[in-house]
Amino acid sequence: DKMEATFNCRGNLSGQFSTLGRGSYLYNYCHPYVDSLYSRKICNISKKTSLTEKPEFEVTKTSPFGFKIKCDFKSPDILTLKKDTFCLDASNWFPCVLNLTADTFRTTNFFPDFLCSDQFAYLITIDKNVKFVNLPQDIHLMNRLGSLTIKYTENAGTLLVYVLFTINYEVVLASNFQDVLAISNE
Repeated sequence: DKMEATFNCRGNLSGQFSTLGRGSYLYNYCHPYVDSLYSRKICNISKKTSLTEKPEFEVTKTSPFGFKIKCDFKSPDILTLKKDTFCLDASNWFPCVLNLTADTFRTTNFFPDFLCSDQFAYLITIDKNVKFVNLPQDIHLMNRLGSLTIKYTENAGTLLVYVLFTINYEVVLASNFQDVLAISNE
């Protein structure tokens, strides 16, 4: 059985993320010289996601050029019921940008687009008496690219999923490319 999930989203872009991404929200446009990964809207978590209300935006015209997003949306294809178990597909919820080719080996150094920090938090509440089971293990990874934290906190029938992705280094030597892959593969 498929079930519909509803979302009340509050987003905040600043600095490079605001400069590169706000055009997709305001004008449904991505400049051809900007990697399309930066224009992915936070509500695009599945192919069948649809807005339930007109989004609200707040643009700051001074540094760090903040851009606030408020949007409510629904998705009929991320929550399923199999026998007595709910399954939640969260595979597209965290659009951290780490643009890699399919290569697993490099002979040249890796240069991320810019130093940054990307943070996501989802508070999941299910309107049925459920117990969260088979949650993934928390992840805390630090290396010569940056860091990745994924944390799951269950409390009184709610689940908080928190992700923090940080790029701390402007270059990763080719000999250390496995560090980039380690974060990318999580």
